[in-house]
Amino acid sequence: MQVTNVVFNSTASPGDKTIIDPPAEERKIIVDLLKEEKVAEATRYSEGLITAYPRSFMLFYSLGMSCLLLDEAEKARVYLKRATKLNPGVADPWRCLGEAYLKLELNADARRCFDQALQLNPDDPASRRGMTQSIIDPADFDVSVETLEKMVTEDPDHPHLLMALGQCFVEQEKYIRSIDALEKAAGLMPEDTSIMAAVGQAYAEFNQPDEALQWFNRVLDHKPPRPQLLSMMANAARTKGEFELALDYANQAIALNPDGAGPKNTLASIHATLGDKKKAIEVIEDVLTQHPDNIEAMIELVITTTVKKDDPAYKALEDAYKIKPENHFAEKQKTRVGFALGKAYGDTNQYAKSIRVLKEVNAKRREFLGFDLENEVRSFELVKHVFDPITPDDCVEANPNDRQMIFILGMPRSGTTLTEQIIASHSQVYGGGELNFMNEETAELMYMFGLQPDVQLKKVAFEHIRRNYLGHIDSLKVGERFITDKMPHNFLRLGYILAAFPEAKVIHLNRDPVAVCLSCFQKLFPARGMGFTFDLRDLGLYYGMYLDLMQFWRDKFPGRILDLDYKTLTEDQEGQTRMLLDYCGLPWEDQCLEFYNTRRGVLTASQIQVRDKMYQGSSDVWKKYRRHLGELLDALDEAGVKYG
Repeated sequence: MQVTNVVFNSTASPGDKTIIDPPAEERKIIVDLLKEEKVAEATRYSEGLITAYPRSFMLFYSLGMSCLLLDEAEKARVYLKRATKLNPGVADPWRCLGEAYLKLELNADARRCFDQALQLNPDDPASRRGMTQSIIDPADFDVSVETLEKMVTEDPDHPHLLMALGQCFVEQEKYIRSIDALEKAAGLMPEDTSIMAAVGQAYAEFNQPDEALQWFNRVLDHKPPRPQLLSMMANAARTKGEFELALDYANQAIALNPDGAGPKNTLASIHATLGDKKKAIEVIEDVLTQHPDNIEAMIELVITTTVKKDDPAYKALEDAYKIKPENHFAEKQKTRVGFALGKAYGDTNQYAKSIRVLKEVNAKRREFLGFDLENEVRSFELVKHVFDPITPDDCVEANPNDRQMIFILGMPRSGTTLTEQIIASHSQVYGGGELNFMNEETAELMYMFGLQPDVQLKKVAFEHIRRNYLGHIDSLKVGERFITDKMPHNFLRLGYILAAFPEAKVIHLNRDPVAVCLSCFQKLFPARGMGFTFDLRDLGLYYGMYLDLMQFWRDKFPGRILDLDYKTLTEDQEGQTRMLLDYCGLPWEDQCLEFYNTRRGVLTASQIQVRDKMYQGSSDVWKKYRRHLGELLDALDEAGVKYG
C-alpha cells in the first residue's frame, strides 16, 4: 500500500465544497510521519485533529489506511466508511474499506466495496484481488473451494483465484494443496507481497517455520516491516524454537505500534509458550491498562490465571458475553469469550453457570461446523473395514537406518503433551508436536475408500506413505534421529502407521474418560476435525467409538502399542519415565524428570500445565461438575465405557 502517495492525492481529489481538510502544515506533518513509517504516531496525530475537522476526507481516509497497516480492522472500517460518505467518487477508500471488511470476515460487504472501487478504477489490481478473495464464504469453506476450483479450471493461471483457493485450503487444513496453489500464484505475480505473506502463513500453519520465515523475509525485501507481519514472524520463530528471535520480532512489532494491543498479545503468548507465566501476565496487564476493553487480552488473562470474582476481567467478560453479535466476526469473538467465561465460572466454583455457558457456545460452534456424529460413525467403521483384511505380509519391512519415529496418541486432553514433553527433554529427541503429515498422506486414500470401500490396500501404498511421510520429516531440518509426532488423532490412522513403520514406537495415553471429555468440552479447538467436542452426548459416544477402534488396532497388531496410564504417570513419575525411555530405546537422562524446564515451543492447550511440576489429582476435578454432566455420563454408560 503506497501510503504517502495516496494521502497526497486524497487532498487534491475531493470536489465536495463541504469537505474541510486541515491546513497544509498539518497535512504535511501527517504525511512526513507516514513517509518515515511512523504509522502509529501519524494515527495519534490525525486522531487529535478529528474534533476540529469532522468533515475532513483526508483525515478519515489516512486514519483508515493507518489502522489497516496496524491491523486494527474495526477502527479502519469506521474511519473508511466515513471517508467514502464524505467523497464516494474516489476509488482507493472503497478498496481499503473492502480490505477492512475482509479482515473482519464480512465478505459480502467487502465484495460491494471492491465492486464500487472497480467501477471507479477498473484497472486496479488490488481491488481485483480483493474481489476474488471476497468469493470465500467464511461460514462454508467447502463450498468456497468447490466454487474456486471450478473457476481455476476455467482460468488456471489467474493468480488471485489461486491465492483465494490456497487460503481456503489452509482453513481446511489441507496445507500441501494450499502451498501448491499459493506458490503457483506467487510465481505468476512474483512482486505481490500479499501473496508472499499468504504463502508464509500457510507454511506457518503447516508447522514449517523455516519456510514461513523465508517467505516473510521476501515480503521485507519489497516493503518496510509492518506490525502484523512481524507478529506472524514472531509466531513462526516461536514454533521453530528460536525464542530470542521470536521475542525480537514481537518487540519490533511493538516498537512500530506501541499503543496497539495485537503485538503485545503476541508477546504475551510467546512468554506463555516459554512457560514464563509471570511475564505473560505482566504484558497482558499492560495491554489492559492501555486497552481496558481489549477482549483478547482478557481472554488470555483468564486462560493463564486462576480467576476471582473481583477481577475486572471477570465482570468484563460477563458483560461482553451478554452483547448480541452483529456479524460473523463478532460471533466468533463471543464464542472465545464464552469459553473463557466458562473457565472463570469454574475457577470461582460456579459449576452450574460454567456448564450452562459452555453448552451455549459449544452448541453454536457445533451448528457452525454442521457436525453430525453419524459421519464419524461411518468413518470409524470404514477404517476397520479397510484394515480388516490386512496381514503382516502387506506391511513394510523395517529399515533401521531411517529416522526413529515415536508416535504419541490418544484422545485430546489425555496427557499426550505431557508425555511428549518428558520424552522431548531427552538430548537425542526432537519434539515435533502435533504434526499433520500422516493426515496429509492418508486423507485422499480414505476419501477414495469412502467411494470404493472394497478396494484393498497393498504394500506399495504403505511404502508410498512411509516415503512421503519421512520426506516431510526431513523438511523439518532437524539433526536428532528420534522424533516425536504427538498428533492425538493419529489413533484414527494408526493402521497406516503400524503397517508403514514397523520399527516405530507407539505410545497410547489412557486417562479417566469423564476427565478427558469434560476437558475437551471446556476448550475451544480451532481445528475443524474436532466437532465431536462441542456436545456432551457426542463426546461420550465418540469416546466409546475411540476405545473400540483402539482395541481393533491391538487385535490387528498385537504387541505394537504401549498403553500408558496418565494417572500412574503422575503418581510414579520416575518409574514411568524410565519405562518410557527404555521402550523408546533411549538411555536414561535425569533432565527428563525436570521436563518443565525444557525450553521448547508447546503450542497445545496444555502449554501452561507442562511448565509446572507433575500435578496429581487433575483427573478427579470433573467430580465437582458431576451433577451437571448427566448427558455425558449417560452417553458413556450407553457406550459401555467405565469411568471413575
